[in-house]
Amino acid sequence: YDGEPLGETFWDNVVLVGDVAHPTTPHCFRNTNMSILDAAVLGKCIEKWVAEKLESALEEYQFIRLPVTSKQVLHARHLGRGETRD
Repeated sequence: YDGEPLGETFWDNVVLVGDVAHPTTPHCFRNTNMSILDAAVLGKCIEKWVAEKLESALEEYQFIRLPVTSKQVLHARHLGRGETRD
């Protein structure tokens, strides 16, 4: 039902995208959009760094997406609990 935002989204050459990377409750209706953005950002990072620098691409992907998805996971949690936030 609910999970903490992840601290990392990749290990070695394994990258988490979509719902597994940011398990949100359905209260915000953003899961599909977030998954599409994950794929788009990951693709751009790999394109930028090329396959020889895969780790750099994955680090950049994580740097870009992790703050955004973590915030959304917590926002969905608060909405699901009926909490209001400033």
